[in-house]
Amino acid sequence: MRRRGACADAISAAIIREWELTHPPTGPHAGYTGPTTAVCAKAYINSDEPNPETAWVLEYFGIPKPPILKHINDIPFPVFGTVDTNNVAEMPPGAADVVSDQIQSIVDHHKLTGLVTLNPDEVDVRPIGSAGAVLFSRSRQANRPIPGAGCEKNIAGLMLATILSDTLGLTSSTTTESDKTAVDILAPLAGIDDTMGWTKQMLEAKSSIAQYTPADIVMLDSKIQGPFTDPTGETFLLRVAVQETITPDVLFGQADEIGAACQAQLKIDQASTDAAMLGDDGTNIVRDCLFFVTDVRSSFKAIDPSYGVVPKATYLPSSSEYAAELVREGNFLDSDGNSITPTELPDGRIDLVGVQSRKRQIVPGIGGAEGSAIKKFAERVSFQTGGAKKAGQEEEILILWREFKKCYPNEKVALEMLSKNTAVILPSLNSPRKIKGTYALLNKRLGKKAAADLLLKNPGVLVCSPEGLEKQSDDDILKAADLVESLEKNKPLINGALFVVLLGVVAAFGYRIATVASGETALDLGPL
Repeated sequence: MRRRGACADAISAAIIREWELTHPPTGPHAGYTGPTTAVCAKAYINSDEPNPETAWVLEYFGIPKPPILKHINDIPFPVFGTVDTNNVAEMPPGAADVVSDQIQSIVDHHKLTGLVTLNPDEVDVRPIGSAGAVLFSRSRQANRPIPGAGCEKNIAGLMLATILSDTLGLTSSTTTESDKTAVDILAPLAGIDDTMGWTKQMLEAKSSIAQYTPADIVMLDSKIQGPFTDPTGETFLLRVAVQETITPDVLFGQADEIGAACQAQLKIDQASTDAAMLGDDGTNIVRDCLFFVTDVRSSFKAIDPSYGVVPKATYLPSSSEYAAELVREGNFLDSDGNSITPTELPDGRIDLVGVQSRKRQIVPGIGGAEGSAIKKFAERVSFQTGGAKKAGQEEEILILWREFKKCYPNEKVALEMLSKNTAVILPSLNSPRKIKGTYALLNKRLGKKAAADLLLKNPGVLVCSPEGLEKQSDDDILKAADLVESLEKNKPLINGALFVVLLGVVAAFGYRIATVASGETALDLGPL
């Protein structure tokens, strides 16, 4: 069984694994750890249709696609194995409930995700280019002849496709010497003379997405990643979708639709009760969905000199300010380990020049951003002390953050509100007592729904003391929030920087305002 995300490596590796299990070694097999007698096995596709590249590979070699498995209970076997994943979030629906008892084997090339199993027969995870490359090495260790061109199934061709697809023709940072050796052996066996030209044909097929809706595009190569841990100790997951292409402008032209599809998929993920989407306490911990266009034309510059010389991943914006902040603040590295500065474009796209691999660059970069996201917000605050920081100030900010996020449905929303008004976590202006008291007062006076709507319009109201707010009428509080929202919508977005504390415009309602040296507006709204 292959993982979700119907890529060439996953589906081809499932077919190869079926062949391996039904064709045990017949001679000496030193170093081979697999079964030595034939095993009844059948390849399945996990949930999704093959992507265009995979469909092209299967058609090229005349191999029918495996059946699609919609739920783990649909398999006619008591146990199952996986290829190209060891992450339960990428296994079929229902797998999380039975994986510890029923998983028979794992053949993969990704980092371990903490999967707990009782007695798997075999776990073979190697840091090489593809799951198909792992299966090639296993066949060599087993002295098992690999069928190639002219055979009923061109297994050599499938192995070759997995390596060339995942390493972009041996040009990506994930390529190893083992992969290069495998390609040298497999290409003539598979009947492929020009491996780079053949890889380009695969990518051309993968770039042909006219038949797909934006929702389909988001899920063509999409993975639930994590768990990550934020500064407050909470764990969470992200969906990270990547589309490798040699025609990036086609995807850029659909940026708005793809961004909307990401948020629609996020709602589906966050409503899921699948154990793979849940935290230890049983609550859903999927926080956001991010989509990257990976321009891989530079991998083929030897074939077409008009292609660029540097790979590039581009984040396509959705309505999520939180997701954009993760990318802006990411700790991304190029293939040589050099730091990369994200470049934000006027339309909200963010270029990561030199980034190509989701596994090696995108996900680690995002994870590094989240680890310090709140502290980075804090570091950008213009303090009333003229920018000086006091001892223990970061901890004070985190304490305010913990109280502030209780006022919103989830941490993602809280971070988006924080990006509108960081005064709410400024120790010189606010306190946990203020946030807790004002939140309780708003719910009591306006009702939970109206209070929630108001806090989305004007998070800065949580800087007000409950004593000061008590003196204002409900109508004045609501009008102030509407005015703040109106000004916010008409104000240019300052990427990653603080917004002026817009609540200051409600001075007519009796608030006292003080202006700090930086020119930003701070509030003196009652006792801390």
